[in-house]
Amino acid sequence: MVTPNWSWRDFIAGLAPPREDGLPRFHPAGVGATAEELDHLETALGLALPADLRSLLAEMNGVYDAPGYLQLIMSVEELIQENDIDRTYAVEHE
Repeated sequence: MVTPNWSWRDFIAGLAPPREDGLPRFHPAGVGATAEELDHLETALGLALPADLRSLLAEMNGVYDAPGYLQLIMSVEELIQENDIDRTYAVEHE
């Protein structure tokens, strides 16, 4: 359970030492997702998000390793897009 003074940004930043240029190794993909965006994701997936994932997406909306490099946690938009691609592929290859 997340405590009031706890932050995903602080937690993610503490997972690895800073890069050689001094910037954090991991950083947010963007501003946090809105409640409406998270509800839309749950509808698209057909399931409720775990509370911790919903909280992370609300604060950071995804996590990258280095700017534009390695995506660790997809954003809401990317999760919806990838889900659509996977479901379309599954139907086409039944």
